[in-house]
Amino acid sequence: MNGIFRIFGAIFVTGLALSALVACGGGGGSGSGVTYDGVATQALIDDTNAEQLAIDAYNGGNLSDSLVAPLSSGADQAQALVPLATLLVNSLPPLDFAPTVHAQATSSEVLYGSCGGSATMTVSEGSTSASGSIVYSSYCDAGVTLSGSISFTASVNTQTGIVSMSMRFGELTTAEGTLYGNVSMRYNWTDPMAPLSMGMDIVITDAMEQTYWIKDYSLEITPGTGLYDSVEFSGTYYDFDRGYVAITTTTPLQVDSFTGVLEAGSLHFAGREGTYADLVANGGGTYTLTVSTGTIINGTF
Repeated sequence: MNGIFRIFGAIFVTGLALSALVACGGGGGSGSGVTYDGVATQALIDDTNAEQLAIDAYNGGNLSDSLVAPLSSGADQAQALVPLATLLVNSLPPLDFAPTVHAQATSSEVLYGSCGGSATMTVSEGSTSASGSIVYSSYCDAGVTLSGSISFTASVNTQTGIVSMSMRFGELTTAEGTLYGNVSMRYNWTDPMAPLSMGMDIVITDAMEQTYWIKDYSLEITPGTGLYDSVEFSGTYYDFDRGYVAITTTTPLQVDSFTGVLEAGSLHFAGREGTYADLVANGGGTYTLTVSTGTIINGTF
């Protein structure tokens, strides 16, 4: 059997759902004690901020190490998010829920990054459940260096093959910021063509100590039989300076399963007072963004 984390192969991814922010102010977020403390009202989308808000919301934050996009299935049917999620996925242990002599078997392993550092894994695994932690020490892979820790639990329904998994980031630090939060997912480990569902709630603190919130992000990823995977995506993105936008998929996203490039599909980003931005993927990593003001912006991811 394939290891569940190799099939899962997705983070945030992305990421990550807790109590809502009160419109007049307040904080919310990861449940780690670190909360979003930026503008809590809905953003007014205009020509000056539409592109930045849309792209940051699509990427799952303003860090260059993307959490959510692009999305692709990649090799061995593994769902992948790059580049930050690639690092996390590559460091996960290949659990397979194999029957053991004891109810739970505990093991530890040190994994060394392709460009330096290490990740120490401690895993307790049984025939239907698993739990553990990973501690990163300047672990470098996919051009990203990570320090901090995550904990995870997973269980499998042996009748249906459905795996339910949750991950918690106590504090994950990259060169550009720190992440706190939770990821949940469900997928069928016996059927690599079955949809994978993800939920994310992550607070990001950047180098300037400003916070950004990936709230109630929901992704449904369906591997394609051809070149493209199909993705349905929704959530709320909170920008420290501008406030939040609500994201919905208006046309399912078609993502190249080898390159991760968004080739087709459209997203709607809603602001206050009826303002919005509509993003349409044109293929080859290009997009057209139509703002409610009537302005049209062409760009590349």
